[in-house]
Amino acid sequence: MYMRARLILFLGLFTIISYGNIHAQVTIEQIDKILATTVDYYDTCGNDSVYYQKIDSLENLLNEYIENNPISERYLVAIGKYAKEIAPKDYSKAIRLLKENIEQCEAHNYNHALSLSMHSLGSIYADNKENHKAIEIFIQTVNMFKDLEDWPAYAYCLIDIGNIYLRGEFYDRSFDYYNQALAVFKEHFNEKGYNAGAAVCYQNIGIVNERIGEYELALEFYKKSLNSRIASEQFNNLSYAYSYIADVYYELQLFDSTEYYLLKSVEVDKKINITDKLLDSYRRLGDFKQKQGYNEESLIYYLECYRISKQAKNNFQLVISENNLGRVYFSLNKLDSAILYLKSSYDKSIEIEFLEYTESSAEYLIMLYENMGDYESAIPYYQKLLEIKDYKIQNSIVRTALQFEIKERKEEKQLFENKNKRHKEVSSAMIAIIALIVIVLILLLLSRKKVKKQSIQIEKSLCDLQIANTHLNRTYSIIAHDLKGPIGSSIELINNLNIKEIDSKEREHYFSAIKNTLSNSYDLMISLLAWSRVQEGKFPYTPSNIDLSQILDNTLNLVSEIAKKKSITISNSLTDKCIIYADINMATTIVNNLLINAIKYTHNGGEIKLNTKINNDYCSFTVEDDGVGMSSEQLNDLFKRDKYDIRRGTNDEKGSGLGLKLVYEFIKLNKGNIQVISKEGNGSRFVVDFLTKK
Repeated sequence: MYMRARLILFLGLFTIISYGNIHAQVTIEQIDKILATTVDYYDTCGNDSVYYQKIDSLENLLNEYIENNPISERYLVAIGKYAKEIAPKDYSKAIRLLKENIEQCEAHNYNHALSLSMHSLGSIYADNKENHKAIEIFIQTVNMFKDLEDWPAYAYCLIDIGNIYLRGEFYDRSFDYYNQALAVFKEHFNEKGYNAGAAVCYQNIGIVNERIGEYELALEFYKKSLNSRIASEQFNNLSYAYSYIADVYYELQLFDSTEYYLLKSVEVDKKINITDKLLDSYRRLGDFKQKQGYNEESLIYYLECYRISKQAKNNFQLVISENNLGRVYFSLNKLDSAILYLKSSYDKSIEIEFLEYTESSAEYLIMLYENMGDYESAIPYYQKLLEIKDYKIQNSIVRTALQFEIKERKEEKQLFENKNKRHKEVSSAMIAIIALIVIVLILLLLSRKKVKKQSIQIEKSLCDLQIANTHLNRTYSIIAHDLKGPIGSSIELINNLNIKEIDSKEREHYFSAIKNTLSNSYDLMISLLAWSRVQEGKFPYTPSNIDLSQILDNTLNLVSEIAKKKSITISNSLTDKCIIYADINMATTIVNNLLINAIKYTHNGGEIKLNTKINNDYCSFTVEDDGVGMSSEQLNDLFKRDKYDIRRGTNDEKGSGLGLKLVYEFIKLNKGNIQVISKEGNGSRFVVDFLTKK
């Protein structure tokens, strides 16, 4: 508190001096000093209201300086640093300032300022996940730093490039750049400087090993990073090392060690009293407890985050804390509290333009209201999601065309409701489906990577992009044909109901056709939405102990009518009672899709056998049918991202190819396994291994 009071007092004195002495000449030394204190304040207290007041004061100083002085290299360096500081709040302005700054640097031949400004531009692109832009800038910049013999900037820029490759899962290349950086630190730095740089490199090499499942190696490098931080007296960053070590112990399911290192992280952050780091440590503890299923305990840590954020008047951290509290209360089925915190997080995130959490809070509020059956209250949040996606994809031609089409469909619905109120329920369902289609398409568009013509030769892999494009083209095709066609047909049927004189039997036939069409379209749309969320890593994962037989009973109730129409017998001979540890929504989707798949490809009068068996730490769930089976080629391509099995069922049922893709992704997320045995003409057997209860 004493440190914070001093910083606020400093800001007040600075404001009085700068406004009380209007005619005092601003010097570049003053600007450099204020920049340094602003950055230090951010590192200590985060981006709260005081920080943004400092930023505004800094902008005034820069403007006053350039009115009375010619452009200098130090001034352009300061502008570059200022632009980087404002990027989280005003991305467009930061990019514009840096591009103008780069032009000025080139015009005046200021190579040092040029290299630093370009690096700031690359960093902003990287923070905004525009990886292809970031890496182009970084590769140019790293060579400039080397030519200027600016070894610290050169080494850390190598790390930046490694981080981009790490994000893209090009692990060999990220290893290469981290090792290059290590060599630079060793050759050009003293012992303390070497340890400071090595700590970062060891930490990132640990991350790579953790990503590829080499947990023992990851642990070794994380502990090297911890020792290097201690040797270089980087006490402010010790909590990072403890947190990464905790992550590995969690993957190794050594939960006592996980909790020990997370508590160590909190302990050191309490000592150094850096608000953002302490909040991060408490939040990690809350996340850990929630993953373990201890929602009540996770609330303790999330509430502490909330208290600290509120006390510090840090709205960014407050938004995150309220979002976490809302999610936990949702899991605990305390819906009033969940709504309270999620709405508060949503409103504050809009106010401070924190789009990531506006989106997250809106998504959870939609799920919450839909679970309550209050679809009307969910509509404003759908509209906000639409605005956010629209902002991100920026006037996409595809989206513009879709909006026009959706508008027409809504107008048709409204006209129909005015003419025939008796069909209000059907029309409302249509509107809801169309609105959900918009969200699905936007989520899919977000996952597309824009490929730009390369101006310099850099190492990029086109293979992953081609797979992603194949996936997106396939999903767009599904929307264009499998969704648009049935919905258009339903509209035509509804119009016929309104304008034709038809008897009750024919009317019943119309309603049955509309219901079936909308139901099938809705199921496909839900699969598309789930698939998109999985691809973006946004599907909520909340594991707990679940009775598999209850999930199976619920699913059988849903699919029994479909099986009955094909005279298919489902033999449910569960030999072992299985309590599994999984996310209930994902487990339900897995079981449902496997049964639907079996029914689709089983002949009329066929049989499907279900069974469970306890095997060490796993419960094996088997779905076996005597249907059409699969060829060796189909079996080999079954779970490949760029391959889609769109064979029709034995009764000509349509397939999108997404069902088994979701099964495979959800099994991976729940740390399970799947085995498929099939021969063309002799049926298929799917065996899923779920983790047993914790």
